[in-house]
Amino acid sequence: DVILGGFFPVHQPPLFDSATATSCGSIKKDRGIQRLEAMLFALDVVNLKKNKLMSSLLGKTDTKFGALIYDSCDYESYAVERAMNILLPNIHCFPEKKNDEKSTLPVVGVIGSASSVVSMAIADILRLAEVSSVILIYSESE
Repeated sequence: DVILGGFFPVHQPPLFDSATATSCGSIKKDRGIQRLEAMLFALDVVNLKKNKLMSSLLGKTDTKFGALIYDSCDYESYAVERAMNILLPNIHCFPEKKNDEKSTLPVVGVIGSASSVVSMAIADILRLAEVSSVILIYSESE
């Protein structure tokens, strides 16, 4: 199985600007939920049609695609905290054992948040474990 991560701004950022914010604001009525649904829909389509469309690309057709989705709340520190959950399964207390073990992250890639600031923060964290990320929107004006 292949698990793709996703960070989407389903909720508004916290009402105050603090690095210790632990909860998000109200639900966003646009942008985040639609992008989340689009990712889940795309994975459903790939899983249904992969025998016809992707057997030559995947090699084996019994591969299933899944998702691990996090709400970024369009807030950098909140999203980075969630990104650490992707890394934790692969952190070893004894580095010398890492070379002996073939460890893999359950998440092979991540679709970034809608904000370039949040997406870049997520990408910086995931880069440490060589997890690829795709940023949905990037704007120089942000």
